[in-house]
Amino acid sequence: MVSSKSVVLQLIDIIERNIENDLSMDKLSELSGYSKWHFQRLFQKYVEMNVGSYIRYRRLSKAAILLKQYKYTVSELAEMVGFSSHQSFARSFQQFFGESPHKFRMNPIWDFSKLLPPFLENYALTYEYISLPHDSDAVNEHVFCLCQSLDKERLRRKKSRRRELIPFERLYRKTGQHNPLAQKLTETAIECFSRVADFSFPYGDYLLISFYGTLCEFYDFSKNLYELHLPRIGAKVNSSFIIELYRESSSSTNEFDIGILISIESDADNHD
Repeated sequence: MVSSKSVVLQLIDIIERNIENDLSMDKLSELSGYSKWHFQRLFQKYVEMNVGSYIRYRRLSKAAILLKQYKYTVSELAEMVGFSSHQSFARSFQQFFGESPHKFRMNPIWDFSKLLPPFLENYALTYEYISLPHDSDAVNEHVFCLCQSLDKERLRRKKSRRRELIPFERLYRKTGQHNPLAQKLTETAIECFSRVADFSFPYGDYLLISFYGTLCEFYDFSKNLYELHLPRIGAKVNSSFIIELYRESSSSTNEFDIGILISIESDADNHD
């Protein structure tokens, strides 16, 4: 016999895959096999939120990501995430995030703590907060990296469709060749990668997320960076850059040890 928790989890999966469609309580309760009242009570028990709020907040959270990464209009976004009108969307967005869609898009700080990630019963993530130059050993042990700038995300998405979420513009290896990234970093910086003298990161606070697995698994992991991992952490990311750090791996294995380094706002609360 299927447990009530399994039914709720299955319905959450249906909600996530159909977030932009009509998700009425009549349809969901019919799929669950429970009455509307009983399904609502079970959903509240496991998710600690009623069905309507979960759907609305998940739609708004998806819209927030699209706002930052694309140039959709408010009307286009409202339709994409299932709102009946752009007025209803803008009003709900203001209430949920505390600022208008336009101000959210233009804000240089991306506060992921305001987003609602998809509900998962079992979720684990390894991460730590580091500060450069104090914790430079945490990045010096890697052999190469991939770099992207958050404020260029929209442009690169138009140029490349090979990756759904994080296309990267350049590969930096452990060579002595001149590195153009160093020219772009005009702030006080620390030289990292001891075998690459001209590779530098700015001083500041960073979030370092760890991953170990195959590249296919990492692809799935990275697709969920903005929608799941960063909201779960509650990170406050500035519009700077994200870097993938790779440790040297044996040719006898298909698994990789990867770190995702993200520049974050200096906030003592993040380190508690």
